[in-house]
Amino acid sequence: MGIFQETPETMNTPPKIRVGIVGLGFGKAVHIPAFLAHSSFEITALSSDDLELSRSTARAFAVKKVFPSWREMLESPDLDAVSIATPPDIQADIATAALSSGKSVFCEKPLSVDPDSARKLVNAAEVSGKPNMIDFEFPEIQQWREAKRMLDEGVPGELREIEVSWKVQTYSNRNRLSSWKTMSSRGGGALNSFTSHVLYYLEWFAGPIRELSAEITRSPGDNRPGDTLNRLSALFCCGAKASVLVNTDDPSGEGHRLEFRGERGTILLENRTKDHVRGFNISVSGENMPVPETSGEDPGFREFSGDARVIPVSRITGRFLKWIRNSEPQKPDLRDGLRVQELLHAAGTSALSGGTPVNCAPKGVRK
Repeated sequence: MGIFQETPETMNTPPKIRVGIVGLGFGKAVHIPAFLAHSSFEITALSSDDLELSRSTARAFAVKKVFPSWREMLESPDLDAVSIATPPDIQADIATAALSSGKSVFCEKPLSVDPDSARKLVNAAEVSGKPNMIDFEFPEIQQWREAKRMLDEGVPGELREIEVSWKVQTYSNRNRLSSWKTMSSRGGGALNSFTSHVLYYLEWFAGPIRELSAEITRSPGDNRPGDTLNRLSALFCCGAKASVLVNTDDPSGEGHRLEFRGERGTILLENRTKDHVRGFNISVSGENMPVPETSGEDPGFREFSGDARVIPVSRITGRFLKWIRNSEPQKPDLRDGLRVQELLHAAGTSALSGGTPVNCAPKGVRK
């Protein structure tokens, strides 16, 4: 596919790493092709709650084994790693069991539905010593890395404010469907599904968040048990501030926009397309601001016609491969997922108290 260029350390190293996929929604659309982008991985087992889907997917990708349950899959001695794409409320149990059986783990976000279960999972990962990663894909996009480089080099001057606006209308919300994706208790809703990404990348760009306040609501007349609108305010330990608006039931679907305002200028990352990852552009404004080295489309997308999320996720699975092969820990790992889980909990706590700011500085960071 041309997605990932294997290095001499990972190329032609027998035997292949045998991966089992649990969950065949996002797992089929993205995880399978993201792993198969690397010749050192082999998908050898599948499991989902739909046995016929598992069988048809196995035929499509020439996968040898189908298991009626993830528990039976984990009993197989013919697996080295497990990739999980299930609802968040069951992910931690699957991942913990996989680690306990000696398998490396690749998870989806959010890690779980509460900090306690996420913390137990992270502890299990650290006790096992096995490679473990989580899928936060936006920082894998070339334009995002360029914005990060410019911020780290102080191009816009001292960072003062980040403004995030992410407006889409999901398929479930447009059609008023009910599933785990619209149930906050199962890890669905705007906060868990979308704002989890935002909380991760805000800290990736600007460092630890010290204080967080939130309003979490749903569209008028929508009685489903999940949120569709989040408004957050954050104060970073560095002194900068962030304002966030995430709306997953906006018919206008204006897209995903991030503005980084510094003392000398502004960096803008913007995607006005319906695609979650393809279509971002980076631009700058302000006196004497240099033109970004990368402004147009990420070249990884240019000749790829499938689900564009495969491209950034394959970059993470590439590092997962490096960790497995070379015993070199990579990011983002499950501890990063725990940090996001703690921030999600802080947002929920703030919303329940009417928007009162919640202190969420990491341990060891001055409050």
